[in-house]
Amino acid sequence: MRAHIPFLMLLLVAGVSFASDAMISYRSNTGTCGINCPKIRAWNSASASWGGEAEIGSTTYAAIRAARIAFSPLNQKRIMVTENNNGELDLYVSWNGTSWTQTRNLTKIWTAAPAVHYRGFDIAFETTSGNALIILSPTDAAATCDLAYFVVLRNDTVANSSAYTCIDDSGHATDIQYGWVVADSDPASGSNEIIVVGEDRTDNDVNAWVWNGAAWGNMQAVTAAATATGDFEALGVKYSADGSDGMVIAATRTAGVVNYQFWTGAAWNGAAASSGDWSASGSDDVTFIQMAADPATDDIMAIGITNNGGLTGNYWSGSAWTLTVDIDTITDAATGTMRPASFAWMPTGSTGRLVWDTDTTLATLSNRTFAAGAWGATTTFSTYAGTGAWIQMATNPTSTDSVKILGARMNSTFNVGSFNFSAAYANYGDAAITSQATLTTYEAFRISFIRAVDSTAPTVGNTSVNATSVTVNTTICVNATAVDQNGVPVSQVLAQVVFPSGTVANYTMSDTGCNAGVAGDNWYGVQVSVGADQGTLTVNTTFANDSFGNMGYQSPYPNKQVTLTLGAVVDTSISVSTLSFGSLDPGTSNNAATENPITLTNTANSNTAVDVYLNNSNMTYTSYNMPYYNLSVFSSDNAAASTMLNGSSWINNTAANNGFLENLAVSSTADLYFWHDVPPAQQAGAYTATVTIRSVANGEAP
Repeated sequence: MRAHIPFLMLLLVAGVSFASDAMISYRSNTGTCGINCPKIRAWNSASASWGGEAEIGSTTYAAIRAARIAFSPLNQKRIMVTENNNGELDLYVSWNGTSWTQTRNLTKIWTAAPAVHYRGFDIAFETTSGNALIILSPTDAAATCDLAYFVVLRNDTVANSSAYTCIDDSGHATDIQYGWVVADSDPASGSNEIIVVGEDRTDNDVNAWVWNGAAWGNMQAVTAAATATGDFEALGVKYSADGSDGMVIAATRTAGVVNYQFWTGAAWNGAAASSGDWSASGSDDVTFIQMAADPATDDIMAIGITNNGGLTGNYWSGSAWTLTVDIDTITDAATGTMRPASFAWMPTGSTGRLVWDTDTTLATLSNRTFAAGAWGATTTFSTYAGTGAWIQMATNPTSTDSVKILGARMNSTFNVGSFNFSAAYANYGDAAITSQATLTTYEAFRISFIRAVDSTAPTVGNTSVNATSVTVNTTICVNATAVDQNGVPVSQVLAQVVFPSGTVANYTMSDTGCNAGVAGDNWYGVQVSVGADQGTLTVNTTFANDSFGNMGYQSPYPNKQVTLTLGAVVDTSISVSTLSFGSLDPGTSNNAATENPITLTNTANSNTAVDVYLNNSNMTYTSYNMPYYNLSVFSSDNAAASTMLNGSSWINNTAANNGFLENLAVSSTADLYFWHDVPPAQQAGAYTATVTIRSVANGEAP
């Protein structure tokens, strides 16, 4: 029996592509808790517009300074971490961008705010597993705890431990205090590698480590003399798009010079090498670096801001650096304390765009194209008023979308607005994001595209029932397994049951339901009442939804059938409900019950012959009793052949087919005769006892 039920079609949710959508997290003095709570907006690529502002989580303990948001490479899971004025990190995790799990004060990265702000953390996902690492500079004073990290497992919304794991700067035997932390993931399929680079503020070093999916190692010094960076973000790391190289760069002591190292997947390329002088004057110092990997090649673009506001754009061809140090010498970062510039590649690669604020054109943004290894001429496009403080741009991973690059800008009047590029730049002004960031000291916003689509349904199988034949008005247990790709939560598992009447019902299964085992083991179960109808019950199929609405079911249908039978119906009656023996003398035997014989009838309501068992209790009067064996019974009027009752034990046995009466047919009767012995010198009194007569279906135990 197989039923094809349209309910399955109703539950099926068409896959919606989120790959071209984006999100921005930012600081804004709006909502219920102002600058103490992060705000987010979602970008819809289809309409090329931002959604409404949402405030997530409960208030943090201080105003937000920085935010990072990262998306899983496997699905729409997103992780955001914010840093506040107290140095506390708050963790937010969401599968859908609507419902968030907040971990308040995951840890602290400082106890007193530094003179020069730093973002002492970053987030990176393992490309293959979907696990995420939060790497940070801890306040821990241990000599072997210079950096630290938490792991958020691919199917979790919290860190896997309440305490971080330490990373040792093995170049120093004492405790090192790190500032800026920047991480990037190897994008190659099959890799879980991550590189992190950190700024050692104790010794003015910049060091890098490689995560191999299980542990950090291969520590490498990029520079031992980062003394002229002003303690700003003059470092970076970026894997090439094919994962062949992991490039790490950092400004060093010589004016304008930036060192580099690259990781080949097996080793660093050797001693730190110089990429050249990034300052147009030859004497300025690099204070900010931003990097972007060409999606089509192993090339990387790195831009730099100097302490006098100069802008440089430097191209790694996969084998050598080409420097362009004079893109602009007078950006809005006049003292190099902000980064009003950003570079992003087009989705198809090979061509990129650089956008920056220059103080010669206050109502416009400047723009250059990079293609075929060379920069184009500078052009401008309109923006909202105010000098620039921070610019970010992100590449759309979906090349067929009209918007190729999405950008955001913070200006001197605390507005955060956006712009995008398709065939030309379009500006959406400050109102699109917020006009109440309240300061420009920190880059307190982050923009990022969702990098993958989860359109794969859960795999459902192993459907089973615990019995293939049961009686009506009982229950069965249905079990199945449901597993989604990459640990995405299974939000609902259902068993579809077709009853003998044709009625269809869907039962929600639980991973701790009947016979399902323990939570999290991928087994689900539900107990189903089979009803009163005889016939065939069918578990037509089992199916499951994941957190993104993808539905999967066991195919082919499991078609598990259970035969429902009526079962035995026993209905017996007796002619009287009491036995009486009148006034008896002590020391007398075989005193017949006044009601003898008592007639037991297996009525026409029964559908089976019955076996009859008897037991009794002691006969009692106040504190006196006569033992149960002074009462006997037989099926005819023959006291000498009677059987003594056995107290709480059934006559003749507790096993099936050992009744005092066996196989009494439907609509037939049997007589029972009772006799009573009175022990000598028995105390006078009105004694009572209980005799139990139990009728069961022939062959059943009492």
